[in-house]
Order: sequence, then C-alpha cells, then structure tokens
Amino acid sequence: MGRHMTIAHAAILLLAAATGAGAQQAADHGTFTLIQDGRAIATESFERSGDRLETELAVVDQATLVTRADLNPDATIARLEVEVFGPGGAAGEPIQSSAVTFADGRASFEEPLGTATPGDREVDAGAVPYLNPSPASLEQILRRARAIGGDRVTVPIWVPGPDGGNVATAAVEFGPGTATIAFGAARVETTTDAVGRLLSARVPSQNLVIERR
Repeated sequence: MGRHMTIAHAAILLLAAATGAGAQQAADHGTFTLIQDGRAIATESFERSGDRLETELAVVDQATLVTRADLNPDATIARLEVEVFGPGGAAGEPIQSSAVTFADGRASFEEPLGTATPGDREVDAGAVPYLNPSPASLEQILRRARAIGGDRVTVPIWVPGPDGGNVATAAVEFGPGTATIAFGAARVETTTDAVGRLLSARVPSQNLVIERR
C-alpha cells in the first residue's frame, strides 16, 4: 500500500506549498482562479454533466492534474481517476496515473490506471475525496453537505497520500449565501448557493482567494 497515489500526492503538496441530491445531476462548467498575495498561482477548469465531473488543475510553472470522477446521486464519488502532467500541461503521456474506487466503506486503488494495487483501506461511508487545493473538490464537499442537510454538517473526506491516504472530516457551517469549511484549524470561507456550488472562497491564513468565472 505504500505506493498508493504517491506521485499525485507529491504534486498536490507542491500546489499547497504554492499556496438537495437531485441537484447533483445538473450540468455546469467554468474556471476557478487561485490568487495568492495578489498573484494568480493556478487555474482549474471543470465540467460537470450528469453523473460525471472532469477537471484540469494547472499550477503556474508546476504540475497539471487532470481528474475524472463518477458521481453518485447523493453527491458522493464512486470513482476518481487522476493523471499528473508536468509544467507543459496535459499533453503527451502523464507522469503518473492512478484511481481510487469507493464501495462498501472501503477504498481500492489502481496505479497506473487499469492496474489493481494490492490492499485497500477502510473509509467512512460517504467519504468525499479532497485534492488540496482543488476548488472543484471544495465544491463537492459543499454539495455533499447540502445533500446531507442541515446548517452544520460533518462530511467525511479522504485525502490521497502514501499508505492508502488519510481519512478526516470537514466541518461545514452554512449561513445566508455563505459556508465555512473547517479542516481542523484551517478555515475556508466561501460564498455558495442552495445547490452547493462554490461561487468564491478565501483562505485567510494563506492569503489565498478563489474566484469563479
């Protein structure tokens, strides 16, 4: 299990250093821009259609992550595929490809895609994968929280990394047109809508702003 999502996780660490259920089926697309200290450090384009979410997260002068997710009606994710490319963008062969499938409270892995990796790990039922700092991942947590219902919701998450990744929780608190997502001591302040779409966000501790267009 030690090799699970390792290169993808390394790319995610580079990024961080630079820095109602039926509605789940609604189509949507756009681009997020991540701005830190007044400088754009990354963009993420996304397309949501039916039970599919595809994203491309490109960090300036660093890695590009391309993801494809199969969505469940309750805003959880059945399967997530990740391809990691170099600074040139999503062209040619990826540096690494991997996948995780969630079923029956367990996560099973492939690395590379199509090659089953021995061993899996236990995860909380309904766990949502979180690829920091992907705005689309943040939005999926919001959508899951909306599907669960309530003004204060705890969403189980799975974070890719060595030895099968890490399981944790995100505490979501909704206000009028806003939501705060807390990952332990780290807080993300967002504006959102009734579906759970991420409209904008800021991470005060990192001087990071996320804009959507």
